[in-house]
Amino acid sequence: MPVSRIRWWEAVEAVPAAAIAINLTHITPWVVTATMLAGLGAVLPAGGRFFLYGPFIEAEKPIAQTNQYFDHSLRKEEPAWGLRSAEVIDEEADRQGLEPEERLSMPSNNLLLVYRCRK
Repeated sequence: MPVSRIRWWEAVEAVPAAAIAINLTHITPWVVTATMLAGLGAVLPAGGRFFLYGPFIEAEKPIAQTNQYFDHSLRKEEPAWGLRSAEVIDEEADRQGLEPEERLSMPSNNLLLVYRCRK
């Protein structure tokens, strides 16, 4: 039986004001994050927010040793997985109409990345 290729955001009937993803980007291939950002850019209204929580790598900051071990273990289990660069996510979000708005440090070397839909 063929798998449906319906884009989830085309099936959304109500317009969400915000969306959140928690601990997703590092345990899925990059295409999942890119597709999620494209969908959110399409469905969020102007001023809508997207909150992305999890462990990330930041270009100008040293990676915590625990996150280094975590990244290594993820990539050993599945090469397409691993901690993502916050800056690369910011760039992809920006291409999809989601403007990086805030970056908050969270417990256990995690971040909360906040994006605002430009539309």
